[in-house]
Amino acid sequence: MAKSKWHDGSKTTTERGYGYQWQKLRKLVLQRDSYLCQECYSKKKLTPATDVDHIKPKSAGGTDHEDNLQSLCKPCHDLKTSLESGARPAIIPNFQKKPLIPVILVCGPSGAGKSTYVKHNAGSHDLILDLDEILARISGQELHTDYDRYLKMAIQERNSRLGALANPSQYHCCWLIVGAPTYSERRKWKESLNADVIILMPSESACKERVKNRDKYRNWDTIIDTWFQKYSQGRDETIIKT
Repeated sequence: MAKSKWHDGSKTTTERGYGYQWQKLRKLVLQRDSYLCQECYSKKKLTPATDVDHIKPKSAGGTDHEDNLQSLCKPCHDLKTSLESGARPAIIPNFQKKPLIPVILVCGPSGAGKSTYVKHNAGSHDLILDLDEILARISGQELHTDYDRYLKMAIQERNSRLGALANPSQYHCCWLIVGAPTYSERRKWKESLNADVIILMPSESACKERVKNRDKYRNWDTIIDTWFQKYSQGRDETIIKT
């Protein structure tokens, strides 16, 4: 596939339109936006901006006019760029560099109490990554509601934050919440992140009782039945009956 001229690695930043004039314009836009990520700000979250983004990409005919520029934090900028490229994020990414902190993978069916378990056990300096919570924040909807169109964005953000753990950070440990009913899935996560694995294993009936008041967009009984049908036990995994 031919590369876009805007992403041709053989060209300098000046040749791609990001020389001295761009740096001046970048500074003006950051000052205009009070050095705050505009995507986060739209969600009532204050995050320092580090990047200036073309709202309509240059590859799609966007210009350097200030009206087409916005300040973003790096995670939001990376996410937007990925979505614009049409790239499909990997459900279980294969990171070249492993996290510098311990990662604990907490698995189980819907209704197993994964989020509650993690919140009770995580420390104040730990990072908790739960796809449902990321989806809720991005979509502006409550947890477990129908937001399938935001799924790609949520997976990309989760994977980006996991990848960032290969660099020094403020966190002491990462708790990653996933379903992962099969040993094969859990093994891939384990190898990708050097993770320890915990499986919360209530009965099917207990899970169904816990989710009965959730939204009606999904057939929770079927989702829970499917998890138990797919479940396969592995080695070196901690199973907790809940």
